[in-house]
Amino acid sequence: MSKKKRLAINPRRCVGCLTCMLRCSYRFTGAYTPAAAAVSISGPDCSTGDFSISLLEKCDGCGICAAFCLYGGISLAEGGDRL
Repeated sequence: MSKKKRLAINPRRCVGCLTCMLRCSYRFTGAYTPAAAAVSISGPDCSTGDFSISLLEKCDGCGICAAFCLYGGISLAEGGDRL
């Protein structure tokens, strides 16, 4: 059994571009359908301006979201399970 990659979440760096959701959904369905993604972005929060990043139950820790996140909202950390 292979270990999942550890995904670090930093909502302050998220700009809400949804690239992570698009790439994740493409991996699962072969189409750019954000509703099918295993990562969810919502916001921005009215008081802080930060976006909320959630990894859904179906996330298998593949790291594609982190690989395509240009701003560091989701990144890979060293070994272990996802955060």
